[in-house]
Amino acid sequence: MKLGYTANDAQLMTVPPYAVAACMTLAVAFISDRLKVRGIMMLCTMPIAIIGYAVIANIEGDHPKVKYGMTIMMATGIYSSVPPVLAWLANNSAGHYKRATAAALQLAIANCGGILSVFLYPDADGPNFHRGHTIILGLLIAGWFLYVSTFLPYNKAAPLTPKQDLGQRSRLHED
Repeated sequence: MKLGYTANDAQLMTVPPYAVAACMTLAVAFISDRLKVRGIMMLCTMPIAIIGYAVIANIEGDHPKVKYGMTIMMATGIYSSVPPVLAWLANNSAGHYKRATAAALQLAIANCGGILSVFLYPDADGPNFHRGHTIILGLLIAGWFLYVSTFLPYNKAAPLTPKQDLGQRSRLHED
């Protein structure tokens, strides 16, 4: 697909998705830390990526502006979901060795997505990559519903007293 941009202009077009995602990521990290709500933030940010993937996976024809907008949404939703996940994992891992190991394993498993992307986005599927976007969309939706199914039972539990909640772990962790 020819968009009519020079190489330099095309490189500059990669900045807005990352800039918007970076600002949103910082905002989500700040809010989730201040309010101590990791899971709710993930519930709010993942649909942004879900909408982006749903539209870009099912758009027919040549709509570069729509695809570019959805790329911004995809990046924003995916990247802003990471800080709450990492903080939630660290808050729910007792002891610094377990916490470090859990964080390392989580990042190692997440980075395996780069290996899968070679198979999800083959050149033959371009330029629309419907199959790859649909698979990622399905995984995002499944992840969102899995989170909801684990969040709701814990949310109904009795809140901790201030003495129980020392601010060192999330409300979901009890030794």
